[in-house]
Amino acid sequence: MTGDAFEALLAPNLPSARRFIQSRLRISDRVDDVIQLTLLQALGRRNRLHTGSKFKNWRCAIAMNQVRMFVRTGRPTISLDEFPQIDSRDGGPPPLARRLRDSDGLSLTETAEAFELSKAAKKSSHFQARRRREVRTSRVDQ
Repeated sequence: MTGDAFEALLAPNLPSARRFIQSRLRISDRVDDVIQLTLLQALGRRNRLHTGSKFKNWRCAIAMNQVRMFVRTGRPTISLDEFPQIDSRDGGPPPLARRLRDSDGLSLTETAEAFELSKAAKKSSHFQARRRREVRTSRVDQ
């Protein structure tokens, strides 16, 4: 597709492109930037537009990708190195400890001793495991 043919297709679609991007972006001062990026992408990829394709759908797909890229690059990020005091380990008993009492038939005291837990902690994890099992069972039955 020649540049003139592309411009002839694009010119009547600019207002709808602006509305489309504004409705998705909701940051009015950056809409022109995203429109410009969309037009540059569309111009650079105009040879990929097939004759039978709908120009509006093709342009909307490019615009949506540009909106996504804009939102992704604008997200604030924080390095995990800035938070060395965060302990990401799970403090609860391991899954094996949660199931050991039911699967091996050990008593509550034996299970707590095997995993170096207090009896109260073992009771709590056992109760939570049974409650989760009941919830899963009731969801399957529905």
